[in-house]
Amino acid sequence: MGIFDKILKAIGFEERSDNIDQDEIKEFEEKIEIPNAKFNLKEKKSEIQTYYPQSQEDIEEIIKYYLSGENIKVDLKNFNESDINHISDFLYGVTFATNGEISKDNDEIYILRH
Repeated sequence: MGIFDKILKAIGFEERSDNIDQDEIKEFEEKIEIPNAKFNLKEKKSEIQTYYPQSQEDIEEIIKYYLSGENIKVDLKNFNESDINHISDFLYGVTFATNGEISKDNDEIYILRH
């Protein structure tokens, strides 16, 4: 037993000797996975995919990726200022409704995170 273990034991953190059944772990992991999701909870992506929508339909499709658990970056450089204002209102609404976060890189680029 090392010095660190002795200190932990002295303050009440004793090493547990419980044997955890691997079948119980697998059963628990199966319970937390979301069926029909486009992502795997075990594989958390650290990079953010950038999307360059051309139309309102593209925006709606991109939001589906966000709702499936993906963090996204939306570049609205292909839209005029009035459309950007409407789309940004939509993006803010989606992130608010899902308890997400939204930030801006500049006036045309929005980042949506969970």
